[in-house]
Amino acid sequence: MKLLCVALILPYFILGQVYDNFSDGDFTNNPTWIGFQNHFEIDSEYSLHLNAPSENASSHLCLSSDVIENATWEINVKLTFNPSGSNYLDWYLAANDSHLEMSSEAYFIRVGDSEDELALYRKQDGEMTKIIDGLDDRINVNPVDIRVKVERLIGGDWSLWVDLLDGNGWVLEGSVQDSEINASTYSGINCIYTSSRSDRFYFDEISINGMAYIDSIAPNIINTEVLNINQVLIEFDAADLSEILPSQLLLVNSETSPNTLLKNGNALTLIFYEALPVNETFRLKLFNISDTIGNQMNDTIIDLYIQQHQIFDIVINEIMIDPSPTVQLPNVTYIELYNRADYAIKLSNWMLKINDNEIDLDSIECGPSEYLVLIDEADSLEFDGHSFKLVSLPNINKTEGYIGLFDNKNEQVHEIQYHKNWYKNENKKTGGWSLEMIDPENYCAGKSNWKACENTLGGSPGMLNSVHAENPDETPPDVNEIIVVEDDEIQVHWSENIYDAALNDVNSYLFSHEINAISTSHFMDFTIIQFSEPLESDLRYKMSLHNITDCQGNYMEQIDSEFVKGIWPEEGSIFINEILFNPQTGGQDYVELYNTSNNFIDLSKLIIGNYDSLLNDIVNTKPICETNEIFYPHSYIALCEDSAWIKSNYASHDSMFFIEINQLPSLPNEKGTVAISSLAYEIIDAISYSESMHFPLLEEVKGVALERLSTNSNALFSASSTENYGTPARKNSQLVYTQKSMSQLEVSPEIFSPNQDGNDDFVNITIEVEKTVKASIRIYDKKGFVIREICSSELITHKANWVWEGLHESNYELPMGIYMVVAELVDAEGNQNIVKHPAVLSKQ
Repeated sequence: MKLLCVALILPYFILGQVYDNFSDGDFTNNPTWIGFQNHFEIDSEYSLHLNAPSENASSHLCLSSDVIENATWEINVKLTFNPSGSNYLDWYLAANDSHLEMSSEAYFIRVGDSEDELALYRKQDGEMTKIIDGLDDRINVNPVDIRVKVERLIGGDWSLWVDLLDGNGWVLEGSVQDSEINASTYSGINCIYTSSRSDRFYFDEISINGMAYIDSIAPNIINTEVLNINQVLIEFDAADLSEILPSQLLLVNSETSPNTLLKNGNALTLIFYEALPVNETFRLKLFNISDTIGNQMNDTIIDLYIQQHQIFDIVINEIMIDPSPTVQLPNVTYIELYNRADYAIKLSNWMLKINDNEIDLDSIECGPSEYLVLIDEADSLEFDGHSFKLVSLPNINKTEGYIGLFDNKNEQVHEIQYHKNWYKNENKKTGGWSLEMIDPENYCAGKSNWKACENTLGGSPGMLNSVHAENPDETPPDVNEIIVVEDDEIQVHWSENIYDAALNDVNSYLFSHEINAISTSHFMDFTIIQFSEPLESDLRYKMSLHNITDCQGNYMEQIDSEFVKGIWPEEGSIFINEILFNPQTGGQDYVELYNTSNNFIDLSKLIIGNYDSLLNDIVNTKPICETNEIFYPHSYIALCEDSAWIKSNYASHDSMFFIEINQLPSLPNEKGTVAISSLAYEIIDAISYSESMHFPLLEEVKGVALERLSTNSNALFSASSTENYGTPARKNSQLVYTQKSMSQLEVSPEIFSPNQDGNDDFVNITIEVEKTVKASIRIYDKKGFVIREICSSELITHKANWVWEGLHESNYELPMGIYMVVAELVDAEGNQNIVKHPAVLSKQ
């Protein structure tokens, strides 16, 4: 039985001290315990007793307490059961919510649980962490009757003690240093129980001694940010700052104080009427800054930097997209950046976009005229000895792709759309060599300003590019072509990358035929424009716009261009006009087409292949182009896999007359066929060729194209030597213009000179009949001897055409003179007709 002397029966609650032995029989006053008051009582032994309804639940009581420094908490606990994971006690030493379980920040002792131990927990942001793990099975008894004590010193040194009331006194369960939580509002008990244990928790002699947290820490700066050239933001770790005057902040270099201060919580905004320094470090001094308690921060100097970079200050200067097989550099993919500016640029929160991948460039700085080489983190050891920065580089496409550099505002700084044809070197594009920019001041140029590295290492990372040279852009921007990509949409391809805002404004464009643009989207060197209504087929539209400027300031006052929505190709509208099937070593085949119609034909509706005479169909087909390229009336287009080689070996027009396709159909050197058809496999034209069609006196036929002599026949002949034996995308050198004659036999020209000068090198022999005949054609000299048989009993249904190159039957040159072309015609009834026509062989 308790001794009820005055000193003990009066609980006290003075300056952070609490003691309650419940001897007054009342827990609702002096001190006041709040919570589930109807679940607790004072029993006959003057102990606090849980007497809750018989159900699975939890019940708590707490009192106000801010004690947490130099503190001691003690409690007597009696549980008339063996604790478990469903029946245990949480004794909250410090909590920030009167609903103890709802506290976001708390320290508490768990008595029991499945490990039958005593443990100290920290609860922060709703997550519990065990910071003292007591001895397992310490209270694996029934009943549990113990006294528990917890101590915390200033600075966060904790210790947990237990007295088993067995005469051995206090036993240390564990200690720890933890100062994550420095404030308290409540202390109390929370009983967790099942229905059979709802009245078996007892508590007595609860005491709390100590002090509330005393803030003795001076304010600290946790963040500084330059908002713009006139404002600086400073954030402190506390909001209870004393009044701060502008005179307490000073720009060191200019001894200037802010004109205005704006305080919002723990944030202070400094406003300067005069612009702050740009692209150089400047210093801000703070002095005599304190909180409302009087904790004063040491005088502090902050280094600040306002970066005002411009577009193209940093450029993508070199890329190693295919490092294998290696030359002398490691097998490492890299991207080199170059700072063109005369000031350092911080790349914090900048981003590198590689196709669909985004790579953050944190904590990287690039000094003026400095090279910055970016490699993947996994390649750092292989790249030892070279200056580099580690980033998370994805796989880079070896054939073509996009690389873009964007600043912290997601604004584009520089970008390239590279392609393997930028190497301009067949050997180096197979791997081991980097692509280098020629002139970093011509940053918007694409292929024309890039080429394969010439450094014997295979690349020049971190140093002046091996191909560095002046390569200025002095040409105003213009339209290369306009393609109709949808019924109501076009794609404008520009001559270079352009970043003029006018290209994204629909009001910049004027179109003929009263069509209106409703949206535009510009990217690098092309613009997509959508119209309010579908375009008409086979109709020329005109587009005009004014005052367009490129990256280098080259200015085009007015740009006019045309576009057409092409039609479906039809039989006879396009002819296969020239074939190079046996190019020089290392060269490329090509097939030239000629649009003989008056229509604008959509080349995306056309395929090319070989002709199978047995099937009378096109086989081994290849698409000519995926975009809606237009084949203009009475124009030529050369199809090839690499137009650069063709144009460098044969005189050619603008690149718009060449179309590069992934693969031409097979063109054997001895003989073969070529056919073109619509996507519906409707044959448009087909032709057979063979090496024997070449001029017999040619010593070498490699690199010599066969040209169609006329759209009225399939006859082919060697291209002229004066045209370097090929005229891709141009009028044929051996073209024969024939006029319709009422006579049955036509010889054109009447005077010819077979000297391969491209001018009347052969005779074109044409026979036209009204009904089917068999024809035999022979050439006679002036003595009446047959010197050449052109054909023998060849079946002709309407018209046929042959070529005589001025050679004898034995393939030697004939002398100058007059020769007679004699045609013998025999019809089905046996009727015979002989027609003659002279031909003059000249040596001029």
